Amino acid sequence: MATTDDDYKFTAEEAFCFLRDVLQIESAETKLQANKVTFLDEFIKAMTHHIPYQTIKGIAIPDGSRRLPTAADIKTDITSKVGGLCYQLQIFCWMLLRALEFDVHLAPGDGFHKKNIHVGVVLIGVTYQGSKHLLEVGLGHPTFQLIPLNFEHSSPEYCDSYMRYRFVHQGEDTIIFQSSADTVPSVACKFPEFINDGWFSFIFFHTDQSVGVSHFDCAMMNIFYCRYRGIFPCQLALRGLP
Repeated sequence: MATTDDDYKFTAEEAFCFLRDVLQIESAETKLQANKVTFLDEFIKAMTHHIPYQTIKGIAIPDGSRRLPTAADIKTDITSKVGGLCYQLQIFCWMLLRALEFDVHLAPGDGFHKKNIHVGVVLIGVTYQGSKHLLEVGLGHPTFQLIPLNFEHSSPEYCDSYMRYRFVHQGEDTIIFQSSADTVPSVACKFPEFINDGWFSFIFFHTDQSVGVSHFDCAMMNIFYCRYRGIFPCQLALRGLP
Protein backbone atom coordinates (compact mmCIF):
# COMPACT_ATOMS: atom_id res chain seq x y z
CA MET A 1 0.00 0.00 0.00
CA ALA A 2 1.34 3.43 -0.93
CA THR A 3 2.27 5.76 1.91
CA THR A 4 0.33 9.00 2.25
CA ASP A 5 0.81 12.07 4.42
CA ASP A 6 -1.87 10.67 6.75
CA ASP A 7 0.69 8.06 7.83
CA TYR A 8 2.89 10.81 9.27
CA LYS A 9 0.79 11.35 12.37
CA PHE A 10 1.88 12.77 15.70
CA THR A 11 -0.51 13.62 18.53
CA ALA A 12 -0.26 16.77 20.62
CA GLU A 13 0.36 14.60 23.69
CA GLU A 14 3.25 12.82 21.94
CA ALA A 15 4.63 16.18 20.81
CA PHE A 16 4.69 17.69 24.29
CA CYS A 17 6.18 14.48 25.75
CA PHE A 18 8.96 14.64 23.16
CA LEU A 19 9.62 18.31 23.89
CA ARG A 20 9.80 17.63 27.63
CA ASP A 21 11.50 14.24 27.83
CA VAL A 22 13.79 14.24 24.80
CA LEU A 23 14.53 17.90 24.07
CA GLN A 24 14.30 18.87 27.76
CA ILE A 25 12.17 21.94 27.04
CA GLU A 26 10.35 22.74 30.26
CA SER A 27 6.82 24.17 30.24
CA ALA A 28 6.65 23.86 26.45
CA GLU A 29 2.91 24.43 26.26
CA THR A 30 3.15 27.63 28.30
CA LYS A 31 6.07 28.88 26.20
CA LEU A 32 4.20 28.10 22.99
CA GLN A 33 1.20 30.11 24.11
CA ALA A 34 3.33 33.03 25.35
CA ASN A 35 5.51 33.62 22.27
CA LYS A 36 5.62 31.35 19.24
CA VAL A 37 8.89 32.73 17.82
CA THR A 38 10.72 32.35 21.13
CA PHE A 39 9.34 28.84 21.49
CA LEU A 40 10.38 27.86 17.95
CA ASP A 41 13.87 29.30 18.42
CA GLU A 42 14.27 27.17 21.55
CA PHE A 43 12.92 24.15 19.69
CA ILE A 44 15.43 24.62 16.84
CA LYS A 45 18.37 24.93 19.25
CA ALA A 46 17.21 21.90 21.23
CA MET A 47 16.78 19.78 18.10
CA THR A 48 20.28 20.68 16.97
CA HIS A 49 21.70 19.98 20.43
CA HIS A 50 19.96 16.67 21.16
CA ILE A 51 19.24 15.10 17.74
CA PRO A 52 22.31 14.65 15.54
CA TYR A 53 22.56 15.20 11.83
CA GLN A 54 24.51 12.03 11.04
CA THR A 55 25.31 9.49 8.35
CA ILE A 56 26.55 6.68 10.61
CA LYS A 57 23.36 4.60 10.64
CA GLY A 58 22.99 4.81 6.86
CA ILE A 59 26.57 3.74 6.26
CA ALA A 60 26.06 0.71 8.49
CA ILE A 61 23.22 -0.57 6.29
CA PRO A 62 24.41 -2.88 3.46
CA ASP A 63 23.80 -1.57 -0.06
CA GLY A 64 21.16 -4.17 -0.85
CA SER A 65 19.15 -3.38 2.28
CA ARG A 66 18.95 0.40 1.96
CA ARG A 67 15.55 2.05 1.56
CA LEU A 68 13.76 5.26 2.35
CA PRO A 69 12.87 5.56 6.04
CA THR A 70 9.16 5.09 6.70
CA ALA A 71 7.06 7.34 8.92
CA ALA A 72 7.58 4.85 11.76
CA ASP A 73 11.35 4.78 11.12
CA ILE A 74 11.54 8.57 11.25
CA LYS A 75 9.56 8.76 14.46
CA THR A 76 11.71 6.08 16.12
CA ASP A 77 15.05 7.50 14.97
CA ILE A 78 14.30 11.02 16.16
CA THR A 79 12.56 10.21 19.45
CA SER A 80 15.42 7.83 20.35
CA LYS A 81 18.03 10.50 19.50
CA VAL A 82 19.56 8.46 16.67
CA GLY A 83 19.00 11.35 14.25
CA GLY A 84 19.61 11.17 10.53
CA LEU A 85 19.73 13.28 7.38
CA CYS A 86 17.53 16.21 6.36
CA TYR A 87 14.83 13.77 5.24
CA GLN A 88 14.28 12.38 8.74
CA LEU A 89 14.98 15.59 10.68
CA GLN A 90 12.86 17.96 8.65
CA ILE A 91 9.92 15.60 8.13
CA PHE A 92 9.84 14.90 11.85
CA CYS A 93 9.71 18.64 12.59
CA TRP A 94 6.83 18.99 10.14
CA MET A 95 5.00 16.12 11.87
CA LEU A 96 5.48 17.63 15.31
CA LEU A 97 4.54 21.16 14.32
CA ARG A 98 1.35 19.92 12.66
CA ALA A 99 0.47 18.20 15.94
CA LEU A 100 0.93 21.56 17.69
CA GLU A 101 -1.53 23.10 15.19
CA PHE A 102 0.93 25.28 13.30
CA ASP A 103 0.12 26.11 9.69
CA VAL A 104 3.16 24.33 8.28
CA HIS A 105 4.03 22.70 4.97
CA LEU A 106 6.86 20.91 3.24
CA ALA A 107 8.61 22.83 0.47
CA PRO A 108 11.09 21.41 -2.06
CA GLY A 109 14.69 22.53 -2.06
CA ASP A 110 17.01 22.20 -5.07
CA GLY A 111 20.78 22.38 -5.12
CA PHE A 112 23.92 21.34 -6.96
CA HIS A 113 21.92 21.02 -10.22
CA LYS A 114 19.60 18.44 -8.61
CA LYS A 115 15.89 18.79 -7.86
CA ASN A 116 14.25 18.07 -4.51
CA ILE A 117 17.44 17.16 -2.68
CA HIS A 118 16.42 19.01 0.48
CA VAL A 119 13.21 19.02 2.52
CA GLY A 120 12.13 22.52 3.49
CA VAL A 121 9.74 23.32 6.35
CA VAL A 122 7.76 26.56 6.00
CA LEU A 123 5.44 28.03 8.64
CA ILE A 124 2.65 30.47 7.80
CA GLY A 125 1.10 33.05 10.11
CA VAL A 126 3.46 32.71 13.08
CA THR A 127 3.76 36.46 13.71
CA TYR A 128 0.89 37.89 11.66
CA GLN A 129 -1.57 36.79 9.00
CA GLY A 130 0.41 35.80 5.92
CA SER A 131 3.83 35.90 7.59
CA LYS A 132 6.22 33.21 6.38
CA HIS A 133 9.13 31.60 8.22
CA LEU A 134 11.64 28.86 7.40
CA LEU A 135 12.53 26.28 10.04
CA GLU A 136 15.79 24.49 9.37
CA VAL A 137 17.51 21.75 11.37
CA GLY A 138 18.60 19.46 8.53
CA LEU A 139 21.33 21.19 6.52
CA GLY A 140 24.18 19.58 8.42
CA HIS A 141 25.39 23.07 9.31
CA PRO A 142 24.31 25.18 12.29
CA THR A 143 21.22 27.36 11.77
CA PHE A 144 19.92 28.11 15.23
CA GLN A 145 16.91 30.36 14.65
CA LEU A 146 13.60 30.69 12.89
CA ILE A 147 14.09 32.65 9.66
CA PRO A 148 11.48 35.27 8.65
CA LEU A 149 11.02 35.24 4.89
CA ASN A 150 8.95 38.40 4.40
CA PHE A 151 11.93 40.51 3.32
CA GLU A 152 12.14 42.46 0.07
CA HIS A 153 15.36 41.28 -1.56
CA SER A 154 17.75 39.80 0.99
CA SER A 155 17.61 38.92 4.64
CA PRO A 156 20.05 40.19 7.26
CA GLU A 157 23.23 38.17 7.60
CA TYR A 158 23.16 35.51 10.31
CA CYS A 159 26.11 34.05 12.20
CA ASP A 160 25.65 30.74 14.02
CA SER A 161 28.79 29.00 15.22
CA TYR A 162 31.12 28.89 12.18
CA MET A 163 28.31 29.65 9.72
CA ARG A 164 27.73 33.05 8.14
CA TYR A 165 24.67 32.93 5.93
CA ARG A 166 21.75 34.83 4.45
CA PHE A 167 18.70 34.37 2.24
CA VAL A 168 17.87 36.15 -1.01
CA HIS A 169 14.81 36.21 -3.25
CA GLN A 170 14.96 34.84 -6.77
CA GLY A 171 11.75 35.53 -8.66
CA GLU A 172 8.32 35.06 -7.14
CA ASP A 173 8.58 31.90 -5.05
CA THR A 174 12.26 30.93 -4.76
CA ILE A 175 14.41 31.87 -1.79
CA ILE A 176 18.08 30.98 -1.93
CA PHE A 177 20.01 29.92 1.16
CA GLN A 178 23.50 31.36 0.71
CA SER A 179 26.48 30.72 2.94
CA SER A 180 29.74 32.57 2.91
CA ALA A 181 31.92 30.61 0.48
CA ASP A 182 34.71 30.36 3.04
CA THR A 183 32.26 28.73 5.46
CA VAL A 184 31.84 25.64 3.27
CA PRO A 185 34.98 25.69 1.10
CA SER A 186 35.06 21.94 0.40
CA VAL A 187 31.58 22.12 -1.15
CA ALA A 188 31.82 25.55 -2.75
CA CYS A 189 35.02 24.70 -4.62
CA LYS A 190 33.20 21.88 -6.45
CA PHE A 191 30.53 24.28 -7.74
CA PRO A 192 32.20 27.61 -8.51
CA GLU A 193 29.24 28.50 -10.76
CA PHE A 194 27.18 29.00 -7.59
CA ILE A 195 29.61 31.52 -6.04
CA ASN A 196 28.94 35.23 -6.46
CA ASP A 197 30.62 38.03 -4.49
CA GLY A 198 31.82 35.56 -1.89
CA TRP A 199 28.41 33.95 -1.37
CA PHE A 200 27.72 30.32 -2.23
CA SER A 201 24.13 29.52 -3.28
CA PHE A 202 23.54 26.34 -1.32
CA ILE A 203 19.82 25.51 -1.51
CA PHE A 204 17.03 26.99 -3.66
CA PHE A 205 13.82 26.77 -1.62
CA HIS A 206 10.47 26.91 -3.44
CA THR A 207 8.67 28.28 -0.42
CA ASP A 208 5.27 28.86 -2.05
CA GLN A 209 4.99 25.20 -3.02
CA SER A 210 3.29 22.89 -0.54
CA VAL A 211 4.14 19.27 -1.33
CA GLY A 212 3.61 15.86 0.19
CA VAL A 213 6.31 13.56 1.49
CA SER A 214 6.16 11.43 -1.67
CA HIS A 215 7.31 14.46 -3.70
CA PHE A 216 10.83 13.76 -2.43
CA ASP A 217 10.85 10.00 -3.06
CA CYS A 218 12.89 9.93 -6.26
CA ALA A 219 15.58 12.39 -5.17
CA MET A 220 15.89 10.92 -1.70
CA MET A 221 16.17 7.38 -3.01
CA ASN A 222 19.10 8.58 -5.10
CA ILE A 223 20.71 9.98 -1.95
CA PHE A 224 19.99 7.00 0.30
CA TYR A 225 21.06 4.57 -2.44
CA CYS A 226 24.26 6.58 -3.07
CA ARG A 227 23.49 7.39 -6.71
CA TYR A 228 24.80 10.94 -6.25
CA ARG A 229 28.19 9.78 -5.02
CA GLY A 230 30.14 12.65 -6.56
CA ILE A 231 27.85 15.26 -5.01
CA PHE A 232 26.49 13.69 -1.82
CA PRO A 233 28.89 11.16 -0.32
CA CYS A 234 26.69 11.26 2.80
CA GLN A 235 26.04 7.52 2.84
CA LEU A 236 29.68 6.71 2.09
CA ALA A 237 31.59 8.96 4.51
CA LEU A 238 31.07 9.67 8.19
CA ARG A 239 29.37 12.97 8.87
CA GLY A 240 27.83 14.42 11.98
CA LEU A 241 26.70 17.69 13.49
CA PRO A 242 26.52 17.18 17.27
